[in-house]
Amino acid sequence: MDMDSQSPTITIPKTLSLDSTHLFLSTTTTQSSPPKTLHFPPIPSTYPPSKLIPKTRFLIDAFRHASASSVSYFLSHFHSDHYSGLSPTWSKGIIFCSSATSHLLVNILKVPKRFVYPLPLRERVLIDGCEVVLLDANHCPGAVQFLFKVPCGNGDFERYVHTGDFRFRNDMVLEPLMNEFVGCDSVFLDTTYCNPKFVFPSQEESVEYVVNVINKFGGGGGGGGVLFLVATYVIGKEKILLEISRKCGRKIHVDERKMEIMRILGYGESGVFTQDDTESDVHVVGWNVLGETWPYFRPNFVRMKEIMVERGFNKVVGFVPTGWTYEVKRNKFAVRSKDMFEIHLVPYSEHSNYDELREYVKFLKPKKVIPTVGMDVEKLDSKHANKMRKYFAGLVDEMADKKEFLSGFHRGACDIDEVIQVCAGFGLKQGQEKDKEVKPCELEADVNNASGVMLDSSSCLAEPGLQDLTVTDDEETEKMIHELCDCLPTWVTRDQMLDLINSSGRNIVDAVSNFYEHETEFHEQFSACSTSVSTSQTSLLKDSASALKLNSVKGFTCGTVGTVSLSQDYKSSSLNESATALKLNSVKSFPRESMSSISLSQNYKSPNTKRSIKSSISPGKRKKNTNNKPKKKVKVSLKMETGGSKQSTITKFFNKILPSMSQGDEVESKSEQCPKDENPLPSEATKSYREEPSDATKSYREEPSDATKSYREETDQFVKIINGNESSRSYAASILEKTKGDINMALDLYYGNHEGNVGENKERLVSSGNPVRSQCNTRDCSSTAEKAVFKELGRMTDVPVQGPSKEHTDSTHMSNVSIQRSSKEHVDSTFISLPPEKYNPIEHACWRSGQPAPYIHLARTFDLVEAEKGKIKAMSMLCNMFRSLLALSPEDVLPAVYLCTNKIAADHENIELNIGGSLVTSALEGACGTNRSKIRDMYNRLGDLGDVAQECRQTQSLLAPPPPLLIKDVYSVLHKISVQTGSGSTIRKKSLIMNLMCSCREKEMKYIVRTLVRNLRIGAMMRTILPALAQAVVMNSSIDFSNEGMKEKLQYLSAAAVEAYNILPSLDLVIPSLMNKGLGFSSSTLSMVPGIPIKPMLAKITNGVTQVLRQFQNKAFTCEYKYDGQRAQIHKLVDGTLRIFSRNGDETTSRFPDLISIIKEFCKPAAVSFILDAEVVAIDRKNGYKLMSFQELSSRERGSKDSLITVNSIKVDICVFVFDIMFANGEQLLGHTLRERRTYLKDLFCDEKFGYFEYAKEMTVEDDDACMASEVTLAKMNNFLEDALNSSCEGIMVKSLDVDAGYCPSKRTDTWLKVKRDYVEGLNDSLDLVPIGAWHGNGRKAGWYSPLLMACYNPETEEYQSVCRVMSGFSDSFYKEMKECFSGDKILSKKPLYYRTAEVPDMWFPPEVVWEIRGADFTVSPVHQAAIGLVHPSRGISIRFPRFIRTVSDRNPEDCSTAADVAEMFHSQTRKMDVTAKK
Repeated sequence: MDMDSQSPTITIPKTLSLDSTHLFLSTTTTQSSPPKTLHFPPIPSTYPPSKLIPKTRFLIDAFRHASASSVSYFLSHFHSDHYSGLSPTWSKGIIFCSSATSHLLVNILKVPKRFVYPLPLRERVLIDGCEVVLLDANHCPGAVQFLFKVPCGNGDFERYVHTGDFRFRNDMVLEPLMNEFVGCDSVFLDTTYCNPKFVFPSQEESVEYVVNVINKFGGGGGGGGVLFLVATYVIGKEKILLEISRKCGRKIHVDERKMEIMRILGYGESGVFTQDDTESDVHVVGWNVLGETWPYFRPNFVRMKEIMVERGFNKVVGFVPTGWTYEVKRNKFAVRSKDMFEIHLVPYSEHSNYDELREYVKFLKPKKVIPTVGMDVEKLDSKHANKMRKYFAGLVDEMADKKEFLSGFHRGACDIDEVIQVCAGFGLKQGQEKDKEVKPCELEADVNNASGVMLDSSSCLAEPGLQDLTVTDDEETEKMIHELCDCLPTWVTRDQMLDLINSSGRNIVDAVSNFYEHETEFHEQFSACSTSVSTSQTSLLKDSASALKLNSVKGFTCGTVGTVSLSQDYKSSSLNESATALKLNSVKSFPRESMSSISLSQNYKSPNTKRSIKSSISPGKRKKNTNNKPKKKVKVSLKMETGGSKQSTITKFFNKILPSMSQGDEVESKSEQCPKDENPLPSEATKSYREEPSDATKSYREEPSDATKSYREETDQFVKIINGNESSRSYAASILEKTKGDINMALDLYYGNHEGNVGENKERLVSSGNPVRSQCNTRDCSSTAEKAVFKELGRMTDVPVQGPSKEHTDSTHMSNVSIQRSSKEHVDSTFISLPPEKYNPIEHACWRSGQPAPYIHLARTFDLVEAEKGKIKAMSMLCNMFRSLLALSPEDVLPAVYLCTNKIAADHENIELNIGGSLVTSALEGACGTNRSKIRDMYNRLGDLGDVAQECRQTQSLLAPPPPLLIKDVYSVLHKISVQTGSGSTIRKKSLIMNLMCSCREKEMKYIVRTLVRNLRIGAMMRTILPALAQAVVMNSSIDFSNEGMKEKLQYLSAAAVEAYNILPSLDLVIPSLMNKGLGFSSSTLSMVPGIPIKPMLAKITNGVTQVLRQFQNKAFTCEYKYDGQRAQIHKLVDGTLRIFSRNGDETTSRFPDLISIIKEFCKPAAVSFILDAEVVAIDRKNGYKLMSFQELSSRERGSKDSLITVNSIKVDICVFVFDIMFANGEQLLGHTLRERRTYLKDLFCDEKFGYFEYAKEMTVEDDDACMASEVTLAKMNNFLEDALNSSCEGIMVKSLDVDAGYCPSKRTDTWLKVKRDYVEGLNDSLDLVPIGAWHGNGRKAGWYSPLLMACYNPETEEYQSVCRVMSGFSDSFYKEMKECFSGDKILSKKPLYYRTAEVPDMWFPPEVVWEIRGADFTVSPVHQAAIGLVHPSRGISIRFPRFIRTVSDRNPEDCSTAADVAEMFHSQTRKMDVTAKK
């Protein structure tokens, strides 16, 4: 249906002329207010070129970049990655779009109508004087291409095509309006699939495939049979749905939101779509419901099963229509299947594939292709943008692009007028004889009429055929030759240039175009004569070099002609005698005067960098120079000065002091250029710098006290040039003080020397660990000026830098600096390992007070802690680290704690990075210039992605040292990564990760990557980090470490910090309080906060009722049913909000809307706020309110923040059994006895309702009856246990009522005991263990993992200790799931250091899941090392005949059964074992 006939805002006439400024003002001006005017600032130069139409203020899909520079915005279609930035509060400009898109903007996004202007399709509209046409883009409903004609004077105009997102169709080439744009200036192209691997079939073929699959299964109605699921976006894929409906004769079921979209698009009354799921077996689901598509497809069969059960079908067939799942090497239509589920990966895309993109560009034949999708496309010259443009080589109008480029030179040359007079000689006045030698005084008198001459390898002087140049009377011809020298390669001869000029009708642009079309022929012509002239060329060079004395150009000064310098080839020890003079008459025949300087220059050579300057020496001459004698080369740079502002900027940036020298003559050094608006060094100062380096160095030190203030402007400019941030300002200020405000000299010191980054100041050395990666070339350098620079660098860095000399190559010098820097870094890092009493938190830190803390401080500590086996020593290092943070940058302590514990937020906030190893690997490729296969090989060798990244970093090449990574910046970037969602989020995440990687130094890369993959591997967790911080607080507040009370203070505050965190697990609250209170901090300092879950109290294991009674001798206790459900912590906030949290602190509110309703119903009005401990159990209300197993409960939909479960959609009912209360109406009840807490509980809630809201069934034993001799009590407890087991419970809980009966978060005490069924003789309880490895299966289990190695966790040593191999209890489907789960990045190539076992499985897994394992009994094992040292001094404990029971989804790996649990269960098992005899 054509929605472009409707409009929600205004009626559009057929012939339309709009002024966007007037339209915008009319939306903000009332009748009573005076008319306004708008003044637009220039469009920022940093604005993404892919979103700006040249020579206009038209911004395309650029709402995130909205600014005051424009009010003319164009939206190509209604997809979030294009309308991002729009909201109901939008007021920054007028939005031009199609009618369908305008409906969606107004009705879905609620963008104010007055800012939305729909435009008609296929009609010319004038907007701000530019002609605009909208054509259908064959993407989603309302998607359009924009065609722009932009006037550019003289009746001409430029043409631009912006495709938005589009799918090319053959009929597009038949569109008359589109044909007008053949040969357009640029096409802004949707390059989503701009890669040869994406050549998927047509939309029609893909639709036909889906239709055939559906027809194959038959059916048609809802319920039973086969359910077909089609994944779509909120907007998009409508065409495939309509075709399925038409060709299969079915309605399409959509949810309420999708139906609203359909109505807005005009499909609401078409009869195609329905919200009744019983009317159709074709249901539309959200895009990622069937599985994630990027970077590869990962099916979600679990979710499919839930949908199948929920909607009452027997089989599910899914379709994922996207081009991402298709590659050329694969089958067109891949299928993923498992049990009763199929997922068909259909390469149906609404973006153009690779061949279609090329066909489109071939049809338009634009001058330029500008990619709009892909990494770094916002930079036209980025690597990825250039790579994509290469795919269109030969299809664009490359000659038009060259002509445009050359026309710019032609126009610039014409603007110079008479300022540059083309003469045959250099600096000749009118009337001077052409063959007369110019005297030095004459040369000095005429320097203001010339720009200088640079003799280099590109000079016409060194070209064959130009040795005997004479002046022609035809000034026009000479001017054209002058221009051609700038446009053509250096080997082109004068005769060839004259031929080009004559053959092109004296048109300079056509001449250059003709040359490049026949370049091969010209070069062959040149090569034919190159051998014959090479000998005479050599002679000319020597003769001309011996005729000019250096003192003849001694009068050249900054601001005049430029620099005349002679310097040696860097590979030679001295200059050849013949190169000490140069005849000026050998220069007089140069065909132009716009030259910058004369320099007999050195030949830069480096083993690491390729030469970028073409040599003019002929091939014949190169062959003759095969000996080791150094070659002297005369370089002539024929640069044309157009006076353009851009050239001026570039010149200023590279305006540096260059030393020049000769043998036996006075050394001269001048700036290449000193524009009038710069502040050059005074000539005397320069001379001092050249001739007396020690004085020059001294002059740096004589600085005014208020230098920082006086150089504020220079500091700002310096920071911008080095692309720094606020953290760079102090360094910038210090270096500008040393150079007395001279930015150029400061840049010299910053980058080391005029070609590379040799040296840095002390601050950068201390905080940076990179070996200096020189970007300059290897050389000998004996310039006294350069020695002065190196001497100054040595003073600044406190490192004795050896100046370059004839005997020391630059590479040797670089090596020395690297070694010295590495040594200093080692000293800095090892300070952390000093004993606490010897560590000075200020002096031993690598940054200064008031500065933000660098991440290198953490990375160095992590590296030392990882290598340290002793827990006490590791704690001491962490303590020293925190002491420096507390003393110098207290604001960075909180983010540092988060980074140390590998978190970015509290557990209950459910904030995750949601990135995998593949994304980190991809970022590593881009940041370090390596490839995936190399990374895979290194990973197989090293077994850790962080170690791989650290090794890859050695290949990382940067133009300049990066600014230091700051702790707060790293933490901030991690937060930014966590909030990236929707289309393009993967690319944005990758960009953020690459930026981090490119800023890494020393070992930072290693720990950044480990942080990203959520496995820091330093053995430090919250129970280690918090005590370390607490100890740092104590030590920083104490002067005398020998104080007898110091140990007690350390222990007290360490325990208080951990206890406070257990009560209030929010670092955002605990850390600031600990820092503020200091020694006065205690666990009672902070109170519980509803909405922040506390750590639950845990129970110890017993082997029967008799042991329980012995434990509670003469103490009142209570017995409660231990339900087989999910533990739930229920919070009511003061505002009435209810929130549910799981045992490990994850919020599960969205999963239990029925639980929320139950609590609201039975909560009394007096209950303003509370925190309850309860068990949620599945119940069958239709079958006598029978309690169901945990597996039934886990089959419920999980829900999320974005998709809430409705009460009506729930298939499994629940009953909540409340058994404790920890907080009530602002009062913390942890210290109250259980008897008192029960009273609070019943005061706040109404009576029970069977099957909905119940208190845990309990039985009380008073202290008088709590004795071993009471048979009545024993019988009563045994009967209670039997009743619990018969009621489908796991067993009973036994709790103290009055004595030591407080609620202890996160603790496992003797006052809470659990008694479970004696399932297998000797072993009364199961263990929650973590799979850490596996072997390849044999026989029937070949291709699967069997057995698997299970481990418990030891929090004291922070390691996983193996308990047993398990190979029974698994179903075939579970084996398959395990194989899918533990694959790719989930397989480690070597055993982690924190795994303790003598087993050697075929593969190792990271600790990620928890399984319940049960066995016959425990035994001492020489192989498994669980609880080693707790039961036997050298052996561990293992389980005999273990079997898998279930997956424990609500536990984290570190919350699994501990080594102490294993030891206690061993001691409590029925059949005792003598371990003392086995040594």
